[in-house]
Amino acid sequence: MAEVVEINIISRVVLDNDILFSFIHEQVEIQGNRTIEAMNNWAYEGLHRLGSKEDIQNLLDTKIVCITQKAVDGYVGLNIEKVDKRFYYTIWFNNNKYENINNYYQLIKSFISFAMLQIGKQLIVCAIGKEVIFEFDEDMNKLLNNAL
Repeated sequence: MAEVVEINIISRVVLDNDILFSFIHEQVEIQGNRTIEAMNNWAYEGLHRLGSKEDIQNLLDTKIVCITQKAVDGYVGLNIEKVDKRFYYTIWFNNNKYENINNYYQLIKSFISFAMLQIGKQLIVCAIGKEVIFEFDEDMNKLLNNAL
């Protein structure tokens, strides 16, 4: 598989998963149904599959929620985690399409346009890249100085 392209978002409020998936579906052709799973931590402890998206809202205070979907040339997904009073979202594409630099830059431009129209006022910070390690301690100067 290709390098995973990640769009990391921090928000003060819960974002609408359907709006985020509408962006994903505009970028790649989808082949399968969504798989929704919840877990206690990133060691996958307590991993279990959810029956419906309605369960997501009830779990966000205590679980990490991962939504995955098969695309034509790989997989896409959305991870949601609440840390303190912030919601961390990762929209990800494990898709060969983004090995092409022009497609990758187009994805970034498309997300910026989407975010400004759909979720801009709810964002605290956003980071986009391939195989991203994303840490945020609310010090914007430090964040900018450490950005590559």
